[in-house]
Amino acid sequence: MALLQDFILAAVAAIGFGMLFNIPWRFVVFCGLIGGLGHGLRFWLHVNNGFSLELATLVGATLIGFSSYFLGRRFRVPQLIFAIAAVIPMIPGTYAYQTMIGAAELVSEGGGTPEMLVNTSVTALKTAFIIAALAIGVAVPQLVLNRKSPIV
Repeated sequence: MALLQDFILAAVAAIGFGMLFNIPWRFVVFCGLIGGLGHGLRFWLHVNNGFSLELATLVGATLIGFSSYFLGRRFRVPQLIFAIAAVIPMIPGTYAYQTMIGAAELVSEGGGTPEMLVNTSVTALKTAFIIAALAIGVAVPQLVLNRKSPIV
């Protein structure tokens, strides 16, 4: 039930971002579908299978990347039409917020406590790794499938 709820909420968010970015109406549904699938896969891997959030995000973003690639080729439109709106619900807003609050507290308190510094550093690294996983996951299909020369 929680997986279905996660899928639906992520799909609604992806559709909303697709509408915000003025994506043609016939493609917005696909944005929602692959956004829900990618976020649902991340949720399933992280919550049910114990994967780290960063690794689960990489796998979910890679699913979004490959789905976007094939949909883009199918409809003869850029892959990013589908990928960007679908991947935005996976951005780590909570971790970024905690990082900024921690950094502000460290600056305002003249260095803060060692515990505060460690917590802020951990959330900053977690945010950076999740964002890197999103970028890599979306880029992998282009790097693997659009090669001009053989890999070997």
